[in-house]
Amino acid sequence: MGRCVQCIQKAVLWNIVMLAILSIDTVFVLYFVVRYCIEKGKLKINHIFCVSLGYVYYGLIPFWCFESGIVFHNGGYQSLLMYYSQISRVNLIKYFILSFLMYVMFILGSRTAKRRFVIQKRKASIRFSEQVLFPVVILLGLAILWLNRKFLFKGYNGIKNAYKGTLSAYVIMLFSIALMNFFAQRRTLHFTRRFFNKWGIAFTLFSVMLLSMGGRLYVLTSIFAILVCYSCYHVNGISIRSFGKIFLGLILAAGLIGVVRQGRAVSLLTYLGNNEIDSWFTFPVILFSGLINLVPTIIFPDKIKYIRSVFDLGREISSPLGGMHYFVSFTIDFGIVGSMLMFYVFGRITRVLCQEPELDLKKTIYCLICSYMTFGIYRDPIAISIVKDIIEFSIVIPVMVFCINQILFAYVKKEKRR
Repeated sequence: MGRCVQCIQKAVLWNIVMLAILSIDTVFVLYFVVRYCIEKGKLKINHIFCVSLGYVYYGLIPFWCFESGIVFHNGGYQSLLMYYSQISRVNLIKYFILSFLMYVMFILGSRTAKRRFVIQKRKASIRFSEQVLFPVVILLGLAILWLNRKFLFKGYNGIKNAYKGTLSAYVIMLFSIALMNFFAQRRTLHFTRRFFNKWGIAFTLFSVMLLSMGGRLYVLTSIFAILVCYSCYHVNGISIRSFGKIFLGLILAAGLIGVVRQGRAVSLLTYLGNNEIDSWFTFPVILFSGLINLVPTIIFPDKIKYIRSVFDLGREISSPLGGMHYFVSFTIDFGIVGSMLMFYVFGRITRVLCQEPELDLKKTIYCLICSYMTFGIYRDPIAISIVKDIIEFSIVIPVMVFCINQILFAYVKKEKRR
C-alpha cells in the first residue's frame, strides 16, 4: 500500500513538473509574440509570429493535452497516450529544453540580423508583361489540369497521382505572380483590388482544383501568406480579434484532421521512446539527398540511389500516416547543435528579407517562407519542408518567374520600339 502511495505521489509530482515546464515555454513564446509582433494593439503576422504559432501548435499543444488530462474519445488518441507513456523522463526533459532552444535561436537570429544593403527604388518594382505572360501561364495551367483530369473533385483518396505535385507547383507559381503583381500595383489602395485581379482570380480557380484533389496544405499556406502580406505590407497590423476569426475559419475550412495528422505526433513519440537524443552534430545527408532530387532525372538518371530518409539512418521511428515531426527531422539530420544553427540561419534570412521594403521579389519570397514556416517546416520531412517548400517553392519558383517576366518585358518593349 505504501509503495502505491509513493508511486502516485511521484506521478503527481512529475505531472506538476511537466505542466510547469510547458507553462514556462508557453509564457516565453507569448512574451516574444507580444514584444515583436504587436504594436499599438495591432498584430503583425510576421516571421516571428509564424514560427511561434507553429512551435506552439506542433511542439507544445500535444503535450498540454497529455499532461492536463484532456481526453479525446478515439482510438488514435489512445494509441498516442500509449506511445507517450513509454518515453523516459530524461528524453522528455531533453525534448522540451532542446526544442525551446531551437525556437530561441530563431528569435536570436532574427534580432541580430542587420540590413546589409539598400535597393534603389527605380530598380525595385516589377513591371509585368501581361499580354505575353498571362496567356502562356493560363495555357500551361490548363494543360496540367488535363493531365490531372481523372483525379479532379475526388478528394484525397490515397491513389498515386504523378501529376498532383506538378499542379501544386503550378499553383505556387501562380500565387507568386499574383503576389508580385500585388506589390507592383502601389497606386491601387484597396487590398481586394490589388490582389484579386486576373492573376488573383486565376490563382483562386486553380486552387479550387487543387483542393478538389485533397491538396489542402498548399492552399492553406497560400492563404496564410496573404495574411502576412496584408498585415505587414498593406496595413500596419490587424486586430487580434480579427485574426482569431480568420485563423479559426482557415482551420475549419482546411479540415483539422487533414492538415494536422496524428502521424507527426507518432513520429515524435516513437523517436523519443525508442532512441537516445545524443547526436550533437551530423552531416545533413537527408538535406543533400533532397537537393539531389531536385535535379531532373534526364540529367541525373541514377539519382534515386542517393535519396535518403530518416528511416535509412538507423533510428527506430514509426510514422504510419506519413509526415515527420520537425524535432525528429532536424535532430537526426543536423544533430542538436546543427538544428539550433539551422533555426538561427532561418531567423537571420527571414529578418533580412523583412528589412528590405522596396524590393517586390524579396517581399514575395518573405511571405511564402513565413507561411511555410508556420506549417510545413514543423510537419514534413526535411526533403519537403526545406528543399521543396522553402528552396523550390518559396525561392526558386519566384526567382524564375521574375527572370522570365523581365526577359519578356524587355522583348515586348524592344518590339514596340520598332
